[in-house]
Amino acid sequence: MKQIETKDNSLTFYNEEVDETYHSTSGAIEESFKKFAIPACDTLNKVKSILKMESISILDMYYGLGYNTLAIIYYLKESLKYTGEIKVVAIEKDPNIIEVAKGIKLDVKEYPLLDEYYDKLKQNKFNVTFFVTDAYDALEKIHSRFDIVMYDSFSPAKKPELWTPEIFRLIKKLCEEYCVLTTYSCARVVKDSLKEAGFYRYDGPKVGRRSPATIATTFEITT
Repeated sequence: MKQIETKDNSLTFYNEEVDETYHSTSGAIEESFKKFAIPACDTLNKVKSILKMESISILDMYYGLGYNTLAIIYYLKESLKYTGEIKVVAIEKDPNIIEVAKGIKLDVKEYPLLDEYYDKLKQNKFNVTFFVTDAYDALEKIHSRFDIVMYDSFSPAKKPELWTPEIFRLIKKLCEEYCVLTTYSCARVVKDSLKEAGFYRYDGPKVGRRSPATIATTFEITT
């Protein structure tokens, strides 16, 4: 895999088989925080006070280098000052990318202590359960229920089988009553699949490109 330095000084990698990078080259860590972790927590906070929750359960679909899990743990603990239990279930088919992460150091000025958190994550000092297998297979085996889902597959153009109504239905069965799903993609097929699976869909933030990310929920957001 070819290593690429993104514009926020964090690393990602180019996957030759899929012909895509694992993260946005405009900023890999920026993407994890601003497209996944922050909108997920802030949207959930609209209907449930996160600080009053004894535990938060998170599903990280396509763990990769672990940046999304890293970002949400950091944001909860450092920004929101959450002191409850954080439980993460991570799905990743390729064990090689998890191994690659062990050699990465992070120096992103916007997030002090981030590399310390990353070291703890790589040493499995947080409550993370891994399923290193096919996503469909993993979802059939999981019996937890989740407050937050971060969905970060390769693009629908490259991996259409990972953006179907079927996979989102499997995820929805594992959602708590109030659950938020965040993803970087706003492709029509993604929004249609989410709707068919029973999610409400909203535009997420625009980060590093003109198109917005997507926020999906099991509940309707009223203004």
